[in-house]
Amino acid sequence: MKIIDVHALQTFNSRAEPTISCFITLENKTTVSVCAPSGKSIGQHEAPILRDGGDKLRGLGVTNAVDFINKQVAAELIGKEVGCVDYDKWLQALDKDDTVLIGAQGALVVSMALYKATAVAQDIPLYELIAILSQTDNVSLPLPMFNVINGGLHADTPFCVQELLIIPSGCPSFTVAMEIGVEFFYALQELFKQKNKPLVYGDEGGLIANFASLYEALDLLLATINQIEQRFGYYCMIGLDVAATTFYDANNEKYNWFGQQYSTDELIDEYKQLITRYPIYSIEDGLAETDYAGWQKMHGLLEKHMHIFGDDLTVSSADHIINAYEQDVIDGVIIKPNQQKTVTQAIESSLLCKQLNLSTIASHRSGETADSFLADFAVGISATFIKAGGFMHSERLVKYNRLLKIERDLVEDNNY
Repeated sequence: MKIIDVHALQTFNSRAEPTISCFITLENKTTVSVCAPSGKSIGQHEAPILRDGGDKLRGLGVTNAVDFINKQVAAELIGKEVGCVDYDKWLQALDKDDTVLIGAQGALVVSMALYKATAVAQDIPLYELIAILSQTDNVSLPLPMFNVINGGLHADTPFCVQELLIIPSGCPSFTVAMEIGVEFFYALQELFKQKNKPLVYGDEGGLIANFASLYEALDLLLATINQIEQRFGYYCMIGLDVAATTFYDANNEKYNWFGQQYSTDELIDEYKQLITRYPIYSIEDGLAETDYAGWQKMHGLLEKHMHIFGDDLTVSSADHIINAYEQDVIDGVIIKPNQQKTVTQAIESSLLCKQLNLSTIASHRSGETADSFLADFAVGISATFIKAGGFMHSERLVKYNRLLKIERDLVEDNNY
């Protein structure tokens, strides 16, 4: 089936920052639409976004990338058979080291649209197309990691840890895990009220507060975990996305940890103390992406007690994943399609993780949209986990709701 129209539009994400929507129309008159997310906590090796610069919209506009799509990309695609992998290779090659013509956001949104249009042309669900290209015989739904407390760059508070997550354990289905997560959030909100903490929410739909320490926040989570277990019989583990690069001072090699200057060793010791008091399942970006010696020490000391995930360290890049694996500093990887340029690259990175026996977390970004593409992507690659945020913003819930629909469809088709 041929492509008869391609066009892009500057739209806005959940932080009212400019992003790009892309629309592809096929010869059967079906039009698909997608919208790209963007992050705030960005690894130094992520593919760059092409911004307009200048004073308008604080320089964050993306009209130059939009124009490139509407002229150059449209001219390349219109009249050709719809597809994805080969076009993704072309999109990846557009930007050179010294010249950015489309940027990561522009390339990704076209790639997402091509994947969605290809699935429509083949009359299969998007997750099934991704599963085929991921060499996945039997898809599985990811375990949710719900972001219940926001901090770091995602909240206007001194709380430096970026995300506190809960992971429902032992649930027989994603549907049950979702229900437990929601019950957890209801209970946590009530506990906030009891502690006279206002119900205020961060970028990713989790609660925020001026906690005196990380321990105060974790105590609230532990109390809620115990309450949920007593009421519903399901236990929840805790995940930490520290995003340590955001509070690391490379000049003196210190971390600004809740108002104190910590060395790498002191911060690792802090993590060792935490796992003796709380049911912590995983830690993501526990040290700065440049603190490689520290990562080796942290992994060696903590790998028997929790899972160590790389995000800024690995940026969904095959090269960086291989390097981190060979240096033995991780046992899991965050996969964010927009950290590189195309969906195909993200699929290739997830395939590499399977070959290396590394767990994967399919992850949203803090600047999100009402696009549910991530849910299909997570199922298609059979990601171990998914992070799509908290429970208060529709751009987060649209991903979870899509997973509920996928699970129902798979059950009805006897494929799950």
